[in-house]
Amino acid sequence: FSGDAPPHGVFPAVETARFEMGRDPNKMMASVQKTIDLDPLAIVPGHSSIIDDHSEIRELMTLTRDTIQFLIDQVDRFYLTNRSVDDLLNTIELPPTVAAHPQLQPYYHRWEWMMQQRFTKRAGFIDDWMDYLSHNAYDEAQRLVPALGGREKILQMAADATTTDPQWAARLATYLILVDSSDDEARLVRQQASIRFAQVTSSTNQRNYLLGLVAEENGDINFDRMLAGPITLSLQSIDDSELLSRLRSRVIAENADNVDIAVRLVLTDGETFDLHLINNILRVTWPDQERATSGQWKTDRQTIMAILTNELSMMDALSSGRIQTSGNLQRNQRFASPFE
Repeated sequence: FSGDAPPHGVFPAVETARFEMGRDPNKMMASVQKTIDLDPLAIVPGHSSIIDDHSEIRELMTLTRDTIQFLIDQVDRFYLTNRSVDDLLNTIELPPTVAAHPQLQPYYHRWEWMMQQRFTKRAGFIDDWMDYLSHNAYDEAQRLVPALGGREKILQMAADATTTDPQWAARLATYLILVDSSDDEARLVRQQASIRFAQVTSSTNQRNYLLGLVAEENGDINFDRMLAGPITLSLQSIDDSELLSRLRSRVIAENADNVDIAVRLVLTDGETFDLHLINNILRVTWPDQERATSGQWKTDRQTIMAILTNELSMMDALSSGRIQTSGNLQRNQRFASPFE
C-alpha cells in the first residue's frame, strides 16, 4: 500500500503550481527507492489503479525514480551554471522513455511547472539578466502595445491566433487588458483562447484552472461566496487578537497615505483593542489609555468575520450600523475607507 507516494498513474508531482515548502523531490525519490527495495509483487496506490505485474512494477518504479532525479539534476545543472529557468524550459525535453510511458504522462501538473517551481525554490525569482532590469507587467504592456502596432492591430492578431496558437492569443489580449482593464473585447478574446487551450491540454489541472478563471470572470463562479462558510469556521477558532490582526492584510496601502488615526474597538462578545492606522499599516494593540483616539467602535466578532470573508466592507459595516461609532464621524469614515 503506497499511500500518497508514487505510483500515481501520472507524471510524479515532485512540485506543484502551489508553493509548497514541504514538498521535497529528494524525499519522494527516496520513497520510490524504498518501494523498489521492497520488491513488491503488487502495489495498491492511493491514486490510480492496482498494479499486480511484478515486471511492470519494477519498470514503472525505476522509471519514476529516474524521472524525479532527472528533474532535480537538470534544475541544479542550470541553476549552478547561472542559466535561467527560461533557458531550461527552452532546452530540456523529457527523456524518450518517460515521454512515451502511459503512466507517466502530465495529466496532473505540467512537468514544466514543476521545473519552474523547483527552480524558484533553489534560485529565487531573479535568475536572468533582464530580471534586474525588468518593468512590471503593466509598465511593459504600456510600452509593448504601441510598439506592436496599437490596440486594433493587437486585438486582430489575438483573434486570428485564438484557434491556432491560443497561448499567444491570450498573451496578446492580456497586454491590452493590462493597458485598459475595461477592454471587454480583449477580455472576450482571452477567454476564447483559454477555453481553446483547455480543450487540448493534457493537464487536468491546467484545464480546470483555465475554465475556472473564465467562469469566475463571467460571474458564473463566486469563490468568495463559496469559501465564506469554511473560512468563517476557521476564524471562529482563533482568539480576538488574532482575528483583528487578520484585518492588517485588508489595508489598501495606496489609499492610506498620511493617515494617522486610532480607534478603540470594543468587541461586544470579546475584548477591547486599539486599532491604529499609521504609516500605511494597521497596528492592533491592547488599549492605551494615554493614546488619543478618534472615537470608540462597538461591534461583534461575526461582523469582523464578515469583513474578512468579503461579505461586506468596513465602510458597509459602518454605514449599516453593524459597527457603532462615537466621536468624529469624518475621521471614523477616513479610518474605515482604506480597507478592502
